[in-house]
Amino acid sequence: MKRMALLSKEAISKGMSPYVFVVYRQIFASLALSPFAYFDRLTASSNLYYVAINYTTATFAAASTNTIPSITFIMAVFIG
Repeated sequence: MKRMALLSKEAISKGMSPYVFVVYRQIFASLALSPFAYFDRLTASSNLYYVAINYTTATFAAASTNTIPSITFIMAVFIG
């Protein structure tokens, strides 16, 4: 957090607009994190689906993929 404050102060004091700095920061964060978000969701969903197909009926497998948001919420509550 201190590094971010120092970097922000340095960039803004050298003439960069604070609004432009925020846009660059958001673009960089989006580009850096979007591959993780895409592949993590795809992998978790696919794994849950195919494991369910292997052990149960196709109906249960289709229903189990709908539980991913609730499982994520419960994990987030426990992790904090």
